[in-house]
Amino acid sequence: HLSIRRQRQMCIRDSLRTCQDFVLLDAMNLGNEFTWQDGSSSQTYLVTESGTYSVGIDNGFCSTSGSIDIELIAGLSNLESLVPNVFTPNSDNMNDLFRINSNSAVQGSMQVYNRWGTLVHEDSGSFTSWDGKINGKDAGAGVYFYIIQVNPGCSEVPDTELDGTVTLFR
Repeated sequence: HLSIRRQRQMCIRDSLRTCQDFVLLDAMNLGNEFTWQDGSSSQTYLVTESGTYSVGIDNGFCSTSGSIDIELIAGLSNLESLVPNVFTPNSDNMNDLFRINSNSAVQGSMQVYNRWGTLVHEDSGSFTSWDGKINGKDAGAGVYFYIIQVNPGCSEVPDTELDGTVTLFR
């Protein structure tokens, strides 16, 4: 007499966006053979870069597979450290924009004020930034005040408001 227990259903999401620096994927089917997209055969797989990850599972009688798109938004747990205190909008492609220094699309808004409290720049959306211009003309060198509202787009980091000063050098 031979009985075959049904293989556990593979539950995997289509995509995951997280503010963690890594994700540990677990195929959660002990006693089976696993084949990840890179050919590795462990039950778990450590993800340290954004991308598409897939696993095939075979128990000798039947097989299944699944994949997931993972976007790691690393480094957003300390947003204050990603805001520069100086920028140089001189068209040399180095520090030409005042923005949150993140490679991830961070939703938010930014207001920049001069030393008299006049709003000189406002931007919203992904990758908000200021190019050092006021009404299309170069702003003067000096200290400006900013308020940045950030929505990282993941549950691990709440919406945050940052404020401070930035020095524009010409």
